Amino acid sequence: MLKQRKGFFIGLLILAVNFWGIGVEASGTDFSVQAILPDNQLSNGQTYFDLLVKAGETQTLQVQLSNGTEQEKTIAIAANSAVTNNNGQIEYTLADPKLDPTLQYPFATLAAPPEEVTLSGGETKTVDIPVQIPTEPFSGIILGGLYFTEKNPPKHETKQENVQFDNQFSYTIGVVLQEDTAAVEPFLKLQKVAAGQKNGRNTVFATIQNPQAAIVRDLKVKAAIYRKGDSKPLHEATAAQLKMAPNSRFDFPISWEDQPFEPGTYKLKLTAATGTDQWNWEKSFTIKKDRANHLNQQAAELEPETRKQHLPLYLTAGFLLLLGVFFLGRLSSKRKNNH
Repeated sequence: MLKQRKGFFIGLLILAVNFWGIGVEASGTDFSVQAILPDNQLSNGQTYFDLLVKAGETQTLQVQLSNGTEQEKTIAIAANSAVTNNNGQIEYTLADPKLDPTLQYPFATLAAPPEEVTLSGGETKTVDIPVQIPTEPFSGIILGGLYFTEKNPPKHETKQENVQFDNQFSYTIGVVLQEDTAAVEPFLKLQKVAAGQKNGRNTVFATIQNPQAAIVRDLKVKAAIYRKGDSKPLHEATAAQLKMAPNSRFDFPISWEDQPFEPGTYKLKLTAATGTDQWNWEKSFTIKKDRANHLNQQAAELEPETRKQHLPLYLTAGFLLLLGVFFLGRLSSKRKNNH
C-alpha cells in the first residue's frame, strides 16, 4: 500500500530579508511572487511593503504571481497578522494565532485578498489586495504578511521507498504600515511564570510581552530559577538574536532538564536586553502538588528518574509485605501446634 508523507519544502519568502532578519529559501519553486511597490514606499531597494499611509484611506497592494510550469495552478492567498512564536522569532504564516490584547489593529482584519487565484501554464497575473487603513490615527507600525501557497500540489513518488511527497511551496511578503516615521521606544513586560511542558519535557515558561507598536530586534534573554530561600540556581537558560513582533508576547522556556517537578515555591530572575535597553525582573511562582504530579506523569523522559526516586518506598513496602507474611506464617504454625 502506498504510503503518503507530506514534505513541506517551504520556500518561505519573507521579502524583508535583511531588515526583518528572515532568510530566503525559494529554490526550484513552481510559482513566484513579487511585490509591486507603490509610490508611498519608504524603503527603496526592498522587496517587501514598507508604506507610509494615511488614516481612513484604502491602500491597494499589488502583487505579481507567475506560474513557471505548463500545468494550471491555483494559489491560495491569506493576510496574516505578525506574532512572535515560542522560538522568539516573528511569525507571519499563522492563519489564526493567539493575539496579544495590546494589538489594536491586526493586519488580518485590515487586508482583504482574494481567497485564491488560478494561473494557467506560463501565465502571470497582477493581483490587487485592498487594505483599509484605520480611521483613527495610530502610532508605531502595523505588521503582517501576505501568505501564498499552492493548492493541491502534485505528488511525487520515489520508486525505491514507494513514498509520495507533496511539495508545497509557500511565499510570504512582509507588510509594514505606519502613519509617521517617529520611533517608538521599546518596552517589555514579564507577564507570568508557569510550569508546563515543551515537546513532552518539563519546562517552566516565562511570558514576555512587547506592548509597543514596534519591532524588538536582537533581543537577548537570560533566566535563572531558584528554590525559595536558596542562592544557587536550579535551572538556567539563555538565548540571543530573538525578535518580537509589535504588540505580541511569547513564552520563553526554561528547561527542567528531564527532572521531575517538585511542589513548592520558586523564584525566577530574568534579564532581557536589546541595544542599550535592559529589563530585570524577579518573580515568585508556585508549583502545586497536583500540577507537579500531572506533569510528571505526562513527561516523556521521567520514568527512570521517577522509579529511582520511589525506590526507597518500594523497598520499604516490599519489606513490610514480607514481614507480614512471615508473622502470619508463624501465627498459623502456633495455632496448628496448639491443636
